[in-house]
Amino acid sequence: MHWQSLLYFFSVTLSTGMLIDLLVSDWRADWLEKVVMRFGVGLAVMSVVGIVLNLLRIPLDYRVFLGLGLTIALCALARNPRLRCFDKKSIGESWKRSWQSRRFWHALVMLVLFLVTLKMLMGGAFSYDYFEDGDPWGYAVVVDYIGENKTFSVPYYSVQYSEPYTQGYQIVMGVLSQTNDSVYWTMKFFSTLIYSFGVL
Repeated sequence: MHWQSLLYFFSVTLSTGMLIDLLVSDWRADWLEKVVMRFGVGLAVMSVVGIVLNLLRIPLDYRVFLGLGLTIALCALARNPRLRCFDKKSIGESWKRSWQSRRFWHALVMLVLFLVTLKMLMGGAFSYDYFEDGDPWGYAVVVDYIGENKTFSVPYYSVQYSEPYTQGYQIVMGVLSQTNDSVYWTMKFFSTLIYSFGVL
């Protein structure tokens, strides 16, 4: 169940993040920078799109975000022929050259730092079953509401983190909570994962 959520998260953020390939025609970056930029753009777009969808009274359903992400990815692939070509010979040659470049070793060090940070933060987050006092509980109420009702519009003022409070984080976590059965796990795991991406 949790692997399904993780697969969904990266599918949506990376495919939606391919919006950068539609906006920037020729950006020169190594593979790690492109993946991280697509992830960051996808995460930001997910929040903004959630607000727009809610204004248009379209449900904040995980399938809507996945469909939007796949549409963006297909448009990016159709527009940019370099994304479509998978020449085995050129891929093999680029891998051979990458071992000799300084950029490869820098990327490898950054990935190791990312994994160490992720392990450290996961160990702290999951060392006990509950949230800390205060803020996480308020966020959890809104995340659960979005996950169940597929909207962040509330008929009454329930907690301080509901509308009109900024809803970016709550939208992302609410949509992700639809892909598994635990708001606790969703908020702890994905918050930690997003924090760890700060290293990259």
